Amino acid sequence: MTSPVSFYPLVTRHSPHPLAYKFMKFESLGSSNGNIDIPLLKISNKSKNNESKPVICIIGRQHCGETHTSFIIHGFINYLISKEVICHKLRDIFEFWVAPIVNPDGVIIGNYRCNTQGKDMNRHFFADDDPEGLKLRLTEVELIRSYLRQYVPTENNQLKLFLDIHAHSAQHSIFVYAPVDEDANNNNIIKRFPMILDNLSPYFQYDNCKFGNEKYKKNCARLGVFRDFNLPNSFTIESSCHAYEIKGTDEIEQFKEDHFLKFGEHLVAGIAKHLGVELTEVDKAMMTHGFDVELDYGLYMKDQKEHKKQKKRKRDGERKRRRLNSNAGLRESRESAFRGSGQSWYSKKQSRLGDRDQDNSSRLSRRNHNSQNKAHISQTKFEMNPPGFSDEQQFSTLNNGVVLIMN
Repeated sequence: MTSPVSFYPLVTRHSPHPLAYKFMKFESLGSSNGNIDIPLLKISNKSKNNESKPVICIIGRQHCGETHTSFIIHGFINYLISKEVICHKLRDIFEFWVAPIVNPDGVIIGNYRCNTQGKDMNRHFFADDDPEGLKLRLTEVELIRSYLRQYVPTENNQLKLFLDIHAHSAQHSIFVYAPVDEDANNNNIIKRFPMILDNLSPYFQYDNCKFGNEKYKKNCARLGVFRDFNLPNSFTIESSCHAYEIKGTDEIEQFKEDHFLKFGEHLVAGIAKHLGVELTEVDKAMMTHGFDVELDYGLYMKDQKEHKKQKKRKRDGERKRRRLNSNAGLRESRESAFRGSGQSWYSKKQSRLGDRDQDNSSRLSRRNHNSQNKAHISQTKFEMNPPGFSDEQQFSTLNNGVVLIMN
């Protein structure tokens, strides 16, 4: 039975924004325990007055063997940098910090859950005054905590959302683990986000979500951020390693890579709806093919001119390479033509040049010989005139067909 997902507002694949590199910035959280850079990608439109923006932070691959994370983040980034109007408005309002691999050492050496210190990173987000945490601090965890504390704008608690993406080996579908707050209003906010995802994505299952502050998980990433930043919107997103439940039925369907990429797109749309980002008619009027005319059109036209120059340089380079390749092919064909005779094309060419020079010298010698004969005939002609003959008479005699025999 096919999945009845036609009534869900699925987001389709989109091409990247033509100026995507202008609102993407690559940084590093620092070096891991194995001296590997932990990559950090910042995505946001340039603010008009260089004002700081609220931050949305997403991390992945704490457990390095949970490869689902990479596909979800891949789909998330691809959609976020697309030309969609909602993505443009999200980039205008927020700055997205995406750390796709926070445990690079484990990924490289092939661990499944631990870093090179042999510890589970997702159990070491200790509070500063935790006596247990004073015994052991993990390098990667401390880099994440210190970076958030140092660079998140402090006014009005500018960290608006924290997502830690994982894979789950037992449950079906995609679901969240979320904290429980003492404030009932905050609890409603916390539950609202998974409800939105449940409505947006056929792969998400709200019934599988869990809300709680388990004691044995008190030092996981979501509860650590919830504690340190007083942030209700701190979630762990779990994706099944097996399949998702087809809603309205008792059947399941196995997950494929494309499903995780799609969910990354649903996640962007869910964040926009959860944080109250809505499109107005003014927003739609200000957008042309997904980019702001006022801010980006001049840059777009400038890039178009530069793109044309690059295409011309590339075309000229290809022509030059084709010409060089054709010359090389001609030389090779000549070499192969004369290879059977035991002579190279160059030696054969030199022999032909030698023959030509010899022919030229022989022609020159014959020409010199003829000119010498003519001079000898002329000299003899005037010296051997018979007595009584003038020069005029001699020429008239020659013109009348008389042949003079001279020695």
